[in-house]
Amino acid sequence: MRHILLVLVLLLLNGWHVYGQFRLPERFVQLLESAGLEFFQPLEGRYVVQSYLKNELLAADFIMRSRREKLEIRFNVFPEDPTTAADDFPHIRALQMASHIASNDDDSVITALSLGDEDLGVDRFNADWGKLYYFRPKMGFSTRSHCQMLVLHKESLGTVFVFYLFDEASPAIDNRLLSLAFLNSNGSGQ
Repeated sequence: MRHILLVLVLLLLNGWHVYGQFRLPERFVQLLESAGLEFFQPLEGRYVVQSYLKNELLAADFIMRSRREKLEIRFNVFPEDPTTAADDFPHIRALQMASHIASNDDDSVITALSLGDEDLGVDRFNADWGKLYYFRPKMGFSTRSHCQMLVLHKESLGTVFVFYLFDEASPAIDNRLLSLAFLNSNGSGQ
């Protein structure tokens, strides 16, 4: 028993990290609850929480990253606010966001893909509307070469933006696409 404790202490002192489930920040949990969202924490890929990121374009509500998968994921949750007209027009809000953080270089392109009923349905995101955007982000937003932005909206609950930032495309991006979903009327996701 002493040997096991000694090994654990030595590993911790040498900076060895135990990866697994992490604790979500309370503010992010409150936003998820307000917008009726369920978060699906990755169990592989050695994701860690990035507690703070100074960003001149858009502060994130929550950030996680994986060196192994070479992927950073940022979340921005906007629970419905009946006093804001933006909640009635998620497609306009999404295009504004993409235009705000996408590079303005002459050779930059924003590509958008509407999500179909199969993706939006209760077996996946349980959303009323959704779209995927691909673009090169402004340097003020990220030093990564590429951004895939997922936007989901559920009427009377809210809108969420998920930013997948990477330098090279990999299967990890698609594997992390379902990182959250709107809850069903019975209170469960998926």
